[in-house]
Amino acid sequence: KTFVVENASKKVLIPAGDIGTTWRGGSDYNDSSWTSGTGGVGFERDTGYDPFIGIDVESVMYGIRGTCYIRIPFNVNAGDICDINTLTLKMRYDDGFVVYINGTEVKRVNSPTTPVWNSTASQSSSEATSAWNSYDISTYINTLHAGNNILAIHGLNASTTSSDFLICTELTSGVSGGGVSS
Repeated sequence: KTFVVENASKKVLIPAGDIGTTWRGGSDYNDSSWTSGTGGVGFERDTGYDPFIGIDVESVMYGIRGTCYIRIPFNVNAGDICDINTLTLKMRYDDGFVVYINGTEVKRVNSPTTPVWNSTASQSSSEATSAWNSYDISTYINTLHAGNNILAIHGLNASTTSSDFLICTELTSGVSGGGVSS
């Protein structure tokens, strides 16, 4: 089952200061002032990532910030929750990220040890990251709950003057006796 598709509705914030950590958690966090949209989040000053970008953040990131916060709500049916036996996170990214499900960190790549509101990636990623990278996060199935859930991403660019930035994601599960379905 696919919980989050690449083109899912999401909320995006380029933080101008420390907003704490509650944005990573539950659906009761008020993100109404955040930018709404669908698709990938990022910018491209040359060519390459344009087809993936649904929410362009160049005007608020380039030369200003290396961090982008993303919140994606998704629903898990109560009847399915006990049958989930695999959980897979798929990411297209440039340059790094930390992903949370309902406030629990489930995966990080090229992230500083303790990322904060103005962090940058610990290193650049290659241009090959426009392809999907799949991560088995099945050990975090217990972070899902019946009803509303939040997939939160702390996107990290290598520097404030990097020529591009990209965060795209999908979240899928496999169920007992059925394998992964779309």
